[in-house]
Amino acid sequence: MKSEKVNDRVQDAFKKIIQRLKLTQIPENGLALFAGTFATSNSQSEGLSVEELIPPKPITTFLCEVDNHFQLKPLREMLRDQKVVGLIAIDSKESSLGISNGQRLELLETITSGIPRKSGKGGSSQRRYERERDMELTHFFHRDAEHASKAFLEKNKITVLIVGGPGLTKDDFIKGDFLHYELKNLFLCKVDTQSARKEAVKEMMDKSTEALKNMCLPEEKMIVQRLLTEINKQTGLGIYG
Repeated sequence: MKSEKVNDRVQDAFKKIIQRLKLTQIPENGLALFAGTFATSNSQSEGLSVEELIPPKPITTFLCEVDNHFQLKPLREMLRDQKVVGLIAIDSKESSLGISNGQRLELLETITSGIPRKSGKGGSSQRRYERERDMELTHFFHRDAEHASKAFLEKNKITVLIVGGPGLTKDDFIKGDFLHYELKNLFLCKVDTQSARKEAVKEMMDKSTEALKNMCLPEEKMIVQRLLTEINKQTGLGIYG
């Protein structure tokens, strides 16, 4: 620090922070500490204040910064209610799983069924073949649902689920008892796509814009209503102008 006065302020702030940390039990999500000087009521002297915030989500990075303003971006990002969308594109040949958080779209994996195409045989051979094929398709649905549970419930916590694909295979998958009940509760809509390959994941997002927008409208209305309520209360939590 070029200024001796500013340097003394910073040193005092660090001493205060260290003292606070010695007396504080660090919460599970970590801790955000802000220390700074402020003018006292008579404006002739300065006071030093240390404030702490428990973040709503775990802190994953260490940040120590000295500046003329507080670095609030990491906390603001935590407060954003991001919609995490899980995507399953499925047909009888394959299935593609993807995820979108509004900023980026990621293909997680593609699973193949190994089921041969429908046979043109007739009679009893045809019926036996169809039964075997139905059994293989059911096994594929269960396998795909297991991958979806790991991808969307364990590795990533999704907000909504969209299922797509060509033809009626996706309908059988949705109606059948395959998906985990938590994923069934998160189901938003189904989408017709050209295939179930990786390209279908982006196609599903493009075709679900309206459904996702309608899902956000009630929440936006609640936020605006809360803002108006806080402005009327004059608590300082809500301001305009």
